[in-house]
Amino acid sequence: MLADSKGRTPRAIADDQLLWLWRCFVHPAGFGRARTVLAEHGTVLMDGVPGSGRNTAAWMLLYELRSGTQAIHELLPEDEDSPRRLDTDRVGDGDLLLLDLSEIREQLWTDIQDELSSLRKAVLEHGARLVVVLPWHRIERVRTDLDRYRVEIGRPQGLEVVRRYLRVEGVPGAQIASQPKALSAFLDTNPSIRQIADFAGLIVGARTTSQGKGEFTEWCKSAGDAQTGLGTEVAHEVAVLREGPQRALLLATAMLQGSRAESIHRAGVSLLRAVKHPPEQHSLLEGADLAERFTKIKAEPDGSGRVRFTQFGYDAAVRAHFWKHMPELRDHLNVWVADAVDTAALDVRDRDTLVERFVEQCLRDGYPDMVSSSVSQWTREPTTNARLQAAAKALEAGLSHKDLGRFFRRQIYTWSQMRLPDRFGQVLVVLCFEVMAVRHPDEAVVRLHHLARRERGAPHAREALVRLIGDTPRLHRLMLDRLVYAFTGSTGREWQADVDLFLHVADPAPFTDVGTRGHAPIAEPVVRGQLIAGWNVVFQRRQHETWSRQVRKWLLTAADDERHRDLLLDVLVGGGGERTDVLSRLYVLARDVSHLMSGTPDERRRRALLVDVLRQKINTVLGIFAA
Repeated sequence: MLADSKGRTPRAIADDQLLWLWRCFVHPAGFGRARTVLAEHGTVLMDGVPGSGRNTAAWMLLYELRSGTQAIHELLPEDEDSPRRLDTDRVGDGDLLLLDLSEIREQLWTDIQDELSSLRKAVLEHGARLVVVLPWHRIERVRTDLDRYRVEIGRPQGLEVVRRYLRVEGVPGAQIASQPKALSAFLDTNPSIRQIADFAGLIVGARTTSQGKGEFTEWCKSAGDAQTGLGTEVAHEVAVLREGPQRALLLATAMLQGSRAESIHRAGVSLLRAVKHPPEQHSLLEGADLAERFTKIKAEPDGSGRVRFTQFGYDAAVRAHFWKHMPELRDHLNVWVADAVDTAALDVRDRDTLVERFVEQCLRDGYPDMVSSSVSQWTREPTTNARLQAAAKALEAGLSHKDLGRFFRRQIYTWSQMRLPDRFGQVLVVLCFEVMAVRHPDEAVVRLHHLARRERGAPHAREALVRLIGDTPRLHRLMLDRLVYAFTGSTGREWQADVDLFLHVADPAPFTDVGTRGHAPIAEPVVRGQLIAGWNVVFQRRQHETWSRQVRKWLLTAADDERHRDLLLDVLVGGGGERTDVLSRLYVLARDVSHLMSGTPDERRRRALLVDVLRQKINTVLGIFAA
């Protein structure tokens, strides 16, 4: 559902983007010292002027430490009604953690600073690494006990950032040795590193549009014009084009630049219907042909028959003009997008382009609620596969947005607690697993849990949740906390899915893994109490055919793991309570395990010992003592 034209999933795309960013990255002043502090203390506090690239530097510090496909996990400050601002339970063994505080308010900074020492302690205990991006405009300075971990990051040279970007994009170094006037004028405005990267992207786009022809000077000028100089020109052209069909074709071309002429034409006609424009009265043979109509809006087909404006950056300027100066049109665009993606005139790439450019306009001007409203309309039954895919692409763009991603994570949280159409629920499952879990796995777990409770058909959410948890001890612990709270808390509602989820979560492996701290979770009394409570619910609500397979795994683990044997058996017996039917079934399963003929003599001896140990524990619970 979310794969791109190359078949890559969002997880693969995220990895590719980090690799690309690493190749483009220019090490700023202070980066080497930050690397040293992180290596020696496990924590570094990144300071620096806004726009200096300190956020990118933070990502790159952690990217250097990755092994294989290990993800960088973003920590998020808790809401104001939470007892703690920083949840240390979200730190796992060997995690690479990023805490971005660059945009937080002063009061929140004061609260969080008081908890940073506790967070750093948890990081050290788990052998993790933590990079914190500090707020710059802060009244309260970094406390003395934390200041030793603070490193100020300088701003890399803008010209070097541009040149590195262009070299990575395949532009030969000899072509970019000069510093054209347009580039100098842009750099003289003291842009942020993000703005510099965007400008470099425009230069690459100008070069691509010209098919590599021309000079570096021309590409820079086109990039400068695209960034600042086309708004007035577009406004003039729109004023000249007074007829509705002309403007519809202009906007459709801007939204679908790079698509085939017929596809853009059909999208323009669809736009006219969406805004209820009256049909044209003259004969079809009397009007201008399509080639002439494209010429009037300064567009033409390229060598492959795909239509583009003749001036680089003109499409973005047209989109911005209609969005800004015709606000009454916005309410019709989501209807138009839904109708357009649902036609055979657009291929998959065209559909994705249309959705992405619609969302781009919404988010650029701060209208995330328009995206969520559109998604709700597109997924309302009866819907189609094309509309569902459009909804998925729109939410993917929203979740990936640096400033508004949190809005969409909260929106999905709200949706996950509602009874949704089955197919919309499946869209949210994919987004949680493929997009949200890449950077925010804890939040993905919470939303998948809510979806799993409410799904009525195939268990897509439950299967995705089990896959996401995998063998990650921290996520197992989070899920165990949620399930036991539901079992023992005063939530007022029992979810049948929770019992099945507990059987998946209660795999003995993560609870007997000693990890980096030298002791397994099952050695903690709190964890044992939670597991006992969970097993107690399972034994009460399910027949033994349902839980016997998982219990068998616990017994085999108890037989082989002498260090944790007593603890594993205590949990099972404690979960059974004084129910003789459950305890007798545990004993039968243990005896079956002891009779397994496979394995070495030592393994068979340990299995036989298991039966004796379990019998003693059962007798103790039932008050049966040897004479």
